[in-house]
Amino acid sequence: MKLLFIKATPKSTIDSYTMKAAYAFLESYKKANAVHDVTVVDLYREKMENLSRDILSELYYTADSPLQRYARQFAEADRYVFAAPMWTLSIPGILKTYLEYITLPGITFANTEKGPMGLLGGKGKKAIHITARGGIYSTGPAAEFEMGDRYLRTVLHFLGIECVDTLAIEGTNFFKGTDLDVRINESLSAADRIGKSF
Repeated sequence: MKLLFIKATPKSTIDSYTMKAAYAFLESYKKANAVHDVTVVDLYREKMENLSRDILSELYYTADSPLQRYARQFAEADRYVFAAPMWTLSIPGILKTYLEYITLPGITFANTEKGPMGLLGGKGKKAIHITARGGIYSTGPAAEFEMGDRYLRTVLHFLGIECVDTLAIEGTNFFKGTDLDVRINESLSAADRIGKSF
C-alpha cells in the first residue's frame, strides 16, 4: 500500500493549522500501518513551473518524459493526503499546478468515444483533503464561496477516485484564545482518529 502525502503550503507545522492536523493524521496513519510506503511530496520543494507552451508540449506529447513522473507516481499510489489551506476562497496555486501535471491522458485518464474516463477508479483508492480556513465555509451563507475543496474533489472524481474525505479546521481568523484552542484540539483528535482507519 502506497500513500502520497502532498504538502501544498510553504508553512511549517509550527505556524500552520493545516500542517498541525495533517501531521497528526500522518503520525496516526503510520502507527496503524507501519508496513505501508509513505512518500511526502512537498510541492514548494519540487519547484514545478507553471505550464508553458514548451512544458505542455513535452508533458503531453513526449513519451516517457521526466515531467510525467508526477502523474505516474500519483497513478501508482493507493492513498492520498492533500495538506492544503484555503487561500483566496480556493487552493494554493501550486496545488493547481500539481493537478495540471498529474491529469494526463493515458496515465490518469483516457479520452474515449464516450468522453473522458478516469483510469484510477475501481482500485480502492481514496483521498483526504486536510485544510484550515479563516472563516466558516462548510455551512451557512459563505458555503457557496468555497471553491478549493470543491475543485479538488471534482478533479479527483474526474480521475476516478470517488472516495474523498475532508477534514476542515474553520474559523481560525475569528476565534481567539480558548475557543480557538478547543477547535484546534478537536481537529487534532479527528485527524488522529481518521488516520487510524484511513
